[in-house]
Amino acid sequence: MSADLIINRKFENLHQELDCLRGREVNPSIDIDLPTYAVDYAIISAIKRDSASYLSDYLRKHSSIICRFFYQETGVPQKPARKIITICPLLYYALRNNALECIRTLMQRGASAFQPSYVIEWTVTRDGDSKIEIVEKKTIAWLAELFLGNEIVYSAKVLAHFKKSNVDFVKPLETRVQKLNLKNPSPTKKIQYNDVWHCIEKTVEKICPLEDLPYRKGIIKKLRSSFAMDTLDDIIKKRDIVEKKKVTKEQHEKAQEV
Repeated sequence: MSADLIINRKFENLHQELDCLRGREVNPSIDIDLPTYAVDYAIISAIKRDSASYLSDYLRKHSSIICRFFYQETGVPQKPARKIITICPLLYYALRNNALECIRTLMQRGASAFQPSYVIEWTVTRDGDSKIEIVEKKTIAWLAELFLGNEIVYSAKVLAHFKKSNVDFVKPLETRVQKLNLKNPSPTKKIQYNDVWHCIEKTVEKICPLEDLPYRKGIIKKLRSSFAMDTLDDIIKKRDIVEKKKVTKEQHEKAQEV
């Protein structure tokens, strides 16, 4: 199935959509009821190390993987059992792992910021019931988590790569969520956002600790303004100057001690 078909095909039911992407009927004796994409752990591991050279070399040999979905499963050692399964393009993994050079490489080579990313949380309750939550977001929507986990300068550097690639931040977004269990499966819930910034702001309001929320909202407001006015470099350069002054002061103090 082509990447374009995967991106453009829409179902009302996320579970149905993921089963369709599997490309074959579910075999209950060997399959978890989720798609089985081929996994290349070497590429994901390289992105976690922000090894842009490894990624670039692989993209030169296999350019089509820029749109391919990569499957990763991580278990959480706790009771009840819990697993996080991601079915996402490489740009998702770069954003989630703060891999700045890999973000730059992927954007330069035409990665789509609006390609969907699927994150599935699978848990087994103490009663033995299985519960699955499927979340579909456009990959660009994960910038909210990136902004929360990093300082403003790093976020500005990431946004600069999106700016150079002419990514449209005023484009409407939709997130879809479906919760499944054997007893009471739910329909897919759709959440509409006016644009990318609206999605980021609402996500930050939802997951950010209350005591940190005013500070983070202030950062997002400044990033949004700088992105619109094309002044992200001013944020980056200002911090670089501050860091250089700090280093010079520390060197001077050490010299005096000697």
